[in-house]
Amino acid sequence: RDIEAHMRDIYGIDVSAELVSKITDKVMPLVTEWQCR
Repeated sequence: RDIEAHMRDIYGIDVSAELVSKITDKVMPLVTEWQCR
């Protein structure tokens, strides 16, 4: 929900918590891979 509010405040766009979760789920494996380098 913090990301949702941040996107609205900073960028003026509305994203749902569900969309944020979907994006996070896709990105996290890449973040973990990057951290292990």
